[in-house]
Amino acid sequence: MPDTDHLPAAAVIMTDIARETLLAITRERPRLAYIGPLTGGAAALHPRAGEAFPLSTFTALLETAAAELGDETFGLSLGARFGLGALGRLGRLMQCAPSVGEALTAFVRYFSLVQTNSLCRLAVDNGTARLSYAITDSSVRCRTQDANFTAAMLDKVLHALLGASWRKQAIEFAHHPAAPPGAYQSQFGCPVRFGAAQTALVFPAACLAQAPRGGNEPHYQTLHDALEAEHSAARHRLDLQNALEAWIAAGLTAGASTEAEHAASDFGMSLRSLQRRLGAAQVNFAALRNEVRGRLARALLQDTDLPVTAIGERLGYSETSAFSRAFTRRHGVSPAAYRQRPPATRP
Repeated sequence: MPDTDHLPAAAVIMTDIARETLLAITRERPRLAYIGPLTGGAAALHPRAGEAFPLSTFTALLETAAAELGDETFGLSLGARFGLGALGRLGRLMQCAPSVGEALTAFVRYFSLVQTNSLCRLAVDNGTARLSYAITDSSVRCRTQDANFTAAMLDKVLHALLGASWRKQAIEFAHHPAAPPGAYQSQFGCPVRFGAAQTALVFPAACLAQAPRGGNEPHYQTLHDALEAEHSAARHRLDLQNALEAWIAAGLTAGASTEAEHAASDFGMSLRSLQRRLGAAQVNFAALRNEVRGRLARALLQDTDLPVTAIGERLGYSETSAFSRAFTRRHGVSPAAYRQRPPATRP
């Protein structure tokens, strides 16, 4: 393991996609209104100017919604709601491209403007094209529903570009489904393979030569130049504290470890290096974890009707009494009393 003082920038995703995802979940499933506060995803509704959204929080949002619904393929139906419009200026560029091949080449080149620390490639071999995707950031822990979401979204994007000409030969996933794969095959209408290296859409290379449906090529160069400038100037960065906060929140949401040793491993450094970085920033890991727990607890008490017992369980406390003691120590009031206070008087 590298012993380094340099932490790679944590992965982020377009805040617009995170916001629309959270809105879609809560609009269609009102009983899941607590998903945003639970995962820390509610911040997508009110982003600060120029702020990107932590990918680990986005993937935890998807995974938690799927778990709450008991629907392993939830990401498929959600991703199918997103298409070219969700990609903003990049989507418009793809629509204006001279060919689908050039549209996908632009998508691959500028994908980091949509999501960082992720692989996106287009390969052609023996008449078959393969558009692949994978998260390369080891600190992003929840990946199954993200893969479902992304595959369904890319399917929607290619259908928008090609219309009735869009033909899939196969869909590939890195994960293995816990349930029978019939829902996947019904969603895509083609063979679905699991245990692959990356998520991928496999289709005839002949599709690449076609012009995008409803395209407007004269605007292509203007959009291309604007995206090239944005790509050159992009600085998607989260500092160490923000990156760890997103990692801790995702771990609490998924019921995974939030120990410093596991954080160091996921961020590709030794525990000693992580401790040194935190020390230089005057950040205590245990205090940071408690702060994240406290913030999530306050959000869940304020914004949901979940019982105090359920909130404690979701935040990793072994007993409700332990949660109540920790909350009371931090805020001076019990969780139940905090919930009863008028919003203006809550710390």
